[in-house]
Amino acid sequence: MHKPIYQMTPKHSHFTENYDIKIWGEVHGGMVCSVHHFAPGTDITPSFEALGGFCPVPHWGYCFKGQATMRYDDGSEEVIRAGDVFYFPKGHTMIVDKNDPVACEFIQFSVAADFGETEDAIAKAAKK
Repeated sequence: MHKPIYQMTPKHSHFTENYDIKIWGEVHGGMVCSVHHFAPGTDITPSFEALGGFCPVPHWGYCFKGQATMRYDDGSEEVIRAGDVFYFPKGHTMIVDKNDPVACEFIQFSVAADFGETEDAIAKAAKK
């Protein structure tokens, strides 16, 4: 399977409905391959409130535009920038500074079952 990244299926979820985020993604071989576009000023932390404040799914990927600050449940932080390959272990959240001149964009890979369960839990908590 191969295709240009922006020809993948546009995703609609709690994130795209509540933040200035665009996501394209598809499941192949038990993994979600997704491209994320996070506008400056995006902080996804509130979405994980029902899950202890952090994303419980690990992700692997490559940042190809902009930068973002990753915060981890152990209190540490790191900045990913365009050109970085990354691994986000479970227990993370992400913030794009409102003063950043461009959006942060990356492609990430996640285990499909874990990713789907987390999206469902976030959507269910948001409806309460």
